[in-house]
Amino acid sequence: MEINSIAVAVRMAHMIYTALKDRVNFSSIVIFTDSEIALSWLAKYPLPKDVGVLVRNRVQEIRRIVADIDKPVRFGHISTGDNPAECATRGLSASELRDHMWWRGPEFLCPCKRHGPRRTSSSVSHPMTTPKQNP
Repeated sequence: MEINSIAVAVRMAHMIYTALKDRVNFSSIVIFTDSEIALSWLAKYPLPKDVGVLVRNRVQEIRRIVADIDKPVRFGHISTGDNPAECATRGLSASELRDHMWWRGPEFLCPCKRHGPRRTSSSVSHPMTTPKQNP
């Protein structure tokens, strides 16, 4: 399921980038996931035969879409504590939701801090490169 989520995120990033690239100066695109296993699948090339057809197809789709974007696309791991999506699966009371990071994102993404983003356990991998296909 996690590799499907990344595929959806990459499709959305591609659509948004395509729609806005003439009006917004993108330096790179970063997509976060809480799945270290899915990140390892993206980092491996070629994939081992035992990953299965679904994973192999999604990784190929992700690589194809990333190759179509003319800016670096990076994938990173986000810890549970920094992941705003966790509130959807774990639940929050109305009072907790009012001031939750769901509305503004994790603090490490905020460029408005005086000393820049704070260090977190979240990490970003190197830009994805698509291997050249043999003719």
